[in-house]
Amino acid sequence: GLLFSGAGYVFANEMNFSVQAILPENQRDKKQSYFDLKMEPKQEQVIQIELKNDTEEDIIVETTANTAVTNDNGLADYTKSAGKKDSSLKISFAEIANVPKETLVPKQSSTLLDVQLKMPDEVYDGVLLGGLYFKEKEVESEKTEKEEGAVAIENRFAYSVGVLLTETDVVVQPKLALNEVKADQKTGHNIISLNLQNQHAALVKKLKVDAKIYEQGNKTILYEKKQDDLRMAPNSNFNYAIDVV
Repeated sequence: GLLFSGAGYVFANEMNFSVQAILPENQRDKKQSYFDLKMEPKQEQVIQIELKNDTEEDIIVETTANTAVTNDNGLADYTKSAGKKDSSLKISFAEIANVPKETLVPKQSSTLLDVQLKMPDEVYDGVLLGGLYFKEKEVESEKTEKEEGAVAIENRFAYSVGVLLTETDVVVQPKLALNEVKADQKTGHNIISLNLQNQHAALVKKLKVDAKIYEQGNKTILYEKKQDDLRMAPNSNFNYAIDVV
């Protein structure tokens, strides 16, 4: 299975809209709620998401096609639309997927949103991973209140639906590398930051990290941190932080 449910990142108690992937013929695993598609080089395909609005007000849904990254909590993340492309990533999901920026979903109705996929020319092994991120647009009245200094409560509704694309049946194994190790700060605390990178087009599941920091030339452990069940996106990196207390 993939690393997330079909929907998530909900910031309110009541849902103003919902999303559902319309699974096409080339869906590999039809039991899943995300897209898991077998593709061909140069293939163009439109996939669809149903946006449903059960409220009495029209809403506008903002959509981005995001390349999967690994966040600094050590989890695959589909919510970021910008950021530096990983050095090992040749083709990103954001480069091959085109979505409308805004979609009007009328009250008490549903709308189909088209996502245009255009695969690169060259065949690739492994997986290309991304997410379609849906967020309810803030209305002008809320913006005005914020500008006037009112306390703003985050009540935007957001979902993420995964898109996993494969072309061949070649099984690619993850390849992990330790890059830069440096002293840094995080939320006002001193840390030692270890940049971990997954250089191959493969998901890393149930990653265990046991990091130990030594003084040079000494076998005494100064700082240590262990974590289980971390999950890395293909061709991504993140900064693993060890608190310096």
